[in-house]
Amino acid sequence: MNNQKKRNYVDEILAKKGRLPPESRRWELVSGRLNEIRSIRYVVDFLEDVDRWSLSGLEECEGYDEWIKQSYEKLQNSRGLREELLRYIPIGFVACIEGYFRHIYANLIDYGSPYKENAINLKDIQISIKDAINLDIKSVSIGEFIAHLLPTKNLETIHGNIEILTKRDFLRELKSTRQNLKSTNIIQYDEENQARLVNLDR
Repeated sequence: MNNQKKRNYVDEILAKKGRLPPESRRWELVSGRLNEIRSIRYVVDFLEDVDRWSLSGLEECEGYDEWIKQSYEKLQNSRGLREELLRYIPIGFVACIEGYFRHIYANLIDYGSPYKENAINLKDIQISIKDAINLDIKSVSIGEFIAHLLPTKNLETIHGNIEILTKRDFLRELKSTRQNLKSTNIIQYDEENQARLVNLDR
């Protein structure tokens, strides 16, 4: 007998929504998370600096007290902490991409025609009577429900889902859109903190 508890998809969706700021847009959510992930490198830099510090030198720092000493010793004794932090970066980026496209799926389907009709062609999406009733009772949209179940494990599945919903070649459209955009330049600082303009399209 299979005693495995059946997943409650509606409750899972509500739990995810509950962790998000209200009235947040897709890009605001993903860009905010990406900025937090990027900040990990500053923590990694700090841990590398800790390895070069001496405890006697740290004691001379202004404001040094017992809790700083304890934190410093914990960091020095936490072998592999830097490596663990670095391992999280690709995991965090993948989670951002997955979450972003799930929002896109939901927004397209909830927009209505023709995307809602096209969603009929998505595979392996099953909804029970109980799920349908819960959607109405708990204010979960059909787009949110379908997006929650769609696979988003790699570029191929993302491309397939968008192509079904829009009836367009997603990757081809993406490449043509990128070509039509203005050149993208950023300011980059070298080791001597000198600024220079870098073109990302080259």
